[in-house]
Amino acid sequence: VDEMFKKIDIDEIKWNKLTRKYNINSEYIMCTGGDDDRKNIGGLIESYALLGKELRDKYQLVVVCKLQDIAVKIYTDIAKKNRVEERVVLTNFVSNEELVMLYNKAHLVAFPSKYEGFGLPVVEAYACGIPVVTSNNSSLVQIAGDAAITVDPFDNEDIARGLNDALCNANREEMVEKGHRLLKIYNWNY
Repeated sequence: VDEMFKKIDIDEIKWNKLTRKYNINSEYIMCTGGDDDRKNIGGLIESYALLGKELRDKYQLVVVCKLQDIAVKIYTDIAKKNRVEERVVLTNFVSNEELVMLYNKAHLVAFPSKYEGFGLPVVEAYACGIPVVTSNNSSLVQIAGDAAITVDPFDNEDIARGLNDALCNANREEMVEKGHRLLKIYNWNY
């Protein structure tokens, strides 16, 4: 994982400016990836909509990645169809500084990709001290180890279950500590 991904102290003025820029007004679940169907952003939005109203009111879903206009329309339409458009934020492109701040302030990182060769967002979240929900397939299940909650990326109800477990039932500190331990094997000097 790149050295820029780490726990940081965030200047309150910078953070307030960033949250205003992207309309982030509560705690949030973060997803990062790319403009690619296998990243399963649409499925994540649908799964987020399955969470109870209390959880949706408490946590926004913040999707952090550069998106083509057609993808923005698709994901916005999915959010509207599922009546969560007010709680889903599509940041589009963010700078590296903004990305690291967004990771650090996230309550949870969700990465329910349908397939990955590696899955850097999982390790980036671990480096920033954030718990993860990710897929139980491809390389992700290996990278996640016992530090993340894993879900079937082809089953929106299972993704919602994983999100719910991570937000309501999991020992957050234990997940963060296990993720931190796994970082030792995900570095260039190992």
